Amino acid sequence: MIKIGNLDTYSSIPESVITIGKFGVLHKGHEEILKSIKNVKLYPIVFSFTPSPALFFSKDHKLHGKIFTSRQMNNILGNYFNGNYLYFLQKFNNYFSSITPEVFIQLLCERFNMKHLIVGSDFTFGVNKTGNISIINSLAVKYKFDISIIDNKNNISTTLLRNFLQQGKVKEFNNLTAFSEKFKIVGTVVRGMEIAGKILGYKTANILLTKNQILPLFGVYSVNIKIDNK
Repeated sequence: MIKIGNLDTYSSIPESVITIGKFGVLHKGHEEILKSIKNVKLYPIVFSFTPSPALFFSKDHKLHGKIFTSRQMNNILGNYFNGNYLYFLQKFNNYFSSITPEVFIQLLCERFNMKHLIVGSDFTFGVNKTGNISIINSLAVKYKFDISIIDNKNNISTTLLRNFLQQGKVKEFNNLTAFSEKFKIVGTVVRGMEIAGKILGYKTANILLTKNQILPLFGVYSVNIKIDNK
């Protein structure tokens, strides 16, 4: 289940295990985190932001836009957790960017009934990224929740995958995504100027892209197309 809203107004969640991140894409490092979540017998919550903090401050969607759309992320998570999960997108704004690490953790405990937090070893949070693993460990004692830290042993990052796309290396990108999820362009087919059919001699599909979605290097690609699950 995907929800977009504000953490400080949410409630009515069973005891939960939470991971937090920008999740512009799901890579092998994220896959390890999701597997750890599944092993914890609590309600799974994937907590992210809209827009991402980096995009909110820079406005450069080419550097900080989503590679996987929210819809695609929701489909992946839905399949993995068999529909029993929450993919929560916190509306990121000036107010939310100013809250302290402790207030953020307190809200997660009060609103989402957090009993277990799972994050990567390089995780930072709160105003000016002042929250870190050391602070989480101390807050875990105060607010009575467990914490698991997952090391990204292969140093796989969203930046690495974005660079692959910008270089046109789609195969290399696909080799590092979680659950072998292939790069997709998701959108509605719309009517174009119908020039291609006249010049190329065959019709093309013009896709209305999701706002801020990252695209691969300009070029010609071999693709698979799925329409009505065919």
